[in-house]
Amino acid sequence: MSLRKLFFRQSLATQLAAIFVLIYLTIVLTIGVYEYKQQLRTIQKSDVYTINALSESISAALHEDLYNENFSKIEQKLLHLNRIHELHSLTLYTEDGRIISEVERDDNYELYPTYLLGETDNFEKRDKVEYRDDGGVVLTKEMIFAGKTIAWAEYRTSSELAQQKRYSILSQYIEFNGFLLLVVAGAITLYLKRRLVTLYKLAEMSTKLTESNGKPQKIDRLSSEFSVLLNALNWASMEIFRQRRELENKNHELERRVQKRTQELEKSKNAAEKANKTKSEFLSRMSHELRTPLNAVMGFTHILLMEEDTLSAHQTEALNEIIVASEHLLTLINEVLDLARIESGKLDIALETVDIALIVSQCVTLIQPQAKQERVVISNEVNNEPYFVLADIGRTKQVILNLLSNAVKYNSRPGNIIIELVEIQNNRVRISISDTGIGFATTDHEKLFSPFERLESARGIDGTGIGLTISQHLMQLMDGQIGVKSTQGVGTTFWLEFNSMMLTLSRAS
Repeated sequence: MSLRKLFFRQSLATQLAAIFVLIYLTIVLTIGVYEYKQQLRTIQKSDVYTINALSESISAALHEDLYNENFSKIEQKLLHLNRIHELHSLTLYTEDGRIISEVERDDNYELYPTYLLGETDNFEKRDKVEYRDDGGVVLTKEMIFAGKTIAWAEYRTSSELAQQKRYSILSQYIEFNGFLLLVVAGAITLYLKRRLVTLYKLAEMSTKLTESNGKPQKIDRLSSEFSVLLNALNWASMEIFRQRRELENKNHELERRVQKRTQELEKSKNAAEKANKTKSEFLSRMSHELRTPLNAVMGFTHILLMEEDTLSAHQTEALNEIIVASEHLLTLINEVLDLARIESGKLDIALETVDIALIVSQCVTLIQPQAKQERVVISNEVNNEPYFVLADIGRTKQVILNLLSNAVKYNSRPGNIIIELVEIQNNRVRISISDTGIGFATTDHEKLFSPFERLESARGIDGTGIGLTISQHLMQLMDGQIGVKSTQGVGTTFWLEFNSMMLTLSRAS
């Protein structure tokens, strides 16, 4: 007969009592393991306290003999520690790790010298306490005399005594909880049997009703809680049936609505994708169409400027204004074209292993004239040692140049820019570009990466409002990230994260 069948053949009171016993044993064992570990640690701490006190006495008794190298007298004094039962062995070392003297307990639990004078050992010279799994403790102490370290002492406590103490604590715990379990289990069994009499009456009542053939039967009065339970079950059965029918009707209605809504969303999605594709194609086509006449305007303007001898100062200034406006418009067209390519998925990214430190240095060189003109000092604190990441060279330069250009434009006059490189978790490298400019409020963070959005604090400064949007898309295409942290009136820090190849020139060598 299986244990499961045997269990279910018992009375309900016996089953409940058995379940309680199992739960009680689980709790007792869990708490017992915890208490056992706590008691073990308490014993170990007590041993450490005893050995610490002992070490002070030993240090005071031996320092003159150690200083004078009277080894035979040291050994005799150590043998007098036999009455300290917690001590299992004691070894004295010189500063260079040689053994001065060592005593250890034999099978009769008596201390005896091991005669290892002068031998070396793998000994770590520092004050420490090590708790061993067998219950013993290893304590290392420095012995100082006249302001000078004269020796090191390594004390080991007896694991046998610790085991005896643990077994004593464990046996007391088991005896107490075993007795308590028997008492409580018996009390619960008696209580359940008395309380379940009413349940037996309820079962007897159902048997009588099935055998009554419709005739009224005299039924003994049930206890109040079971009468309420019987009425509650009847009402619950009817209520569950009613709610089930109602739930089925609502499910059908919900499925119909979800299906209808799904169809509407599908239509909206298709319409949005079609509109987005049309927009991207329009922007791409218009950008190409605009660049042709714009290049012609710039070309003819440069030709006119070559004949500066025949031009007045006003005409030369006007032609220069045309050049500046044309270059700004060309930049805007190129950025719009990049944005259209990104949104249409036609922008090619070629990921390869690149030296990010070299790219940063090249970008700083390109932006230096603009920074010098605006009285902004750039501090490139990126280590000159190569650091390789996975990225697209051209697009990485485009992103870094955009951030450096913004840091110059929106900086104070005079101002500073600091570029740093740090390694972060998950094999990532972060490039941070910090300025001392106007900054912006935290509430404006979401607007930064939206196309054609210009912050209120940036009014009057040249810009298209597309550069950061493109930079964010490019970083995402290179499996990287871009982020910002700013304090209004203090400055702004933009950061870029790349996948590190975990290779530097020093590591490769």
